[in-house]
Amino acid sequence: MSSSCAEIRERVKECISRSECMVVQKKSAKECLNPQAELVSAECKSLITLLYHCKRGQLDQRSRFRGNKFNN
Repeated sequence: MSSSCAEIRERVKECISRSECMVVQKKSAKECLNPQAELVSAECKSLITLLYHCKRGQLDQRSRFRGNKFNN
């Protein structure tokens, strides 16, 4: 598996683990990744969106030669 999204994935994990959803409500990470989760910060939601676009970019045939543009 390609590691072009690994840094973003780690940032999402850290952000979710520090969110009120996991700390205060003691929910699992899977429950906090749900789009309807209320106590997840806007920063985490934007990182989740960035990860989605990064993973989607790995499947884009047009970016095979140019590389994944969402890799930070």
